Amino acid sequence: MSNYMRDTGMMYIGGITLALGIERNGLHKRIALRLMLLIGVSPWRILLGVMATTFVCSCWIVGSTAVTAMMIPIATGLVDSFPTNLDEEIRNKERLYKLYLLAVGYSANIGRTAVIIGSVPNLIFKDIMELYGNRYSAIN
Repeated sequence: MSNYMRDTGMMYIGGITLALGIERNGLHKRIALRLMLLIGVSPWRILLGVMATTFVCSCWIVGSTAVTAMMIPIATGLVDSFPTNLDEEIRNKERLYKLYLLAVGYSANIGRTAVIIGSVPNLIFKDIMELYGNRYSAIN
């Protein structure tokens, strides 16, 4: 059983559980509202804020997959809140959806490389180095 209950697996399960708790309590919506208050309501400023929030959450709180799943409803909700009056603005809104979703994905991906708990491959690499690291070290 010890092979299945390693630190890696428990860290991953804990991260997913934490992400579900954040989403269930609506903390991700509070983060988005606080972001709009701090940064402003310009679509470009909000984009920067969404990217920064996704990056920070992916680094510190939970893994990148869970952060992306939390931030996608925030990003789409923010784009929905932008006013549209003309057909041209509706086309621009479709482009903004694509832009915001790509921004969330890329910033979570960048954030996951910053820390060991950011993604499952990082945790697996840590386990492999703990198991076999002494065999392949340069200092013998």
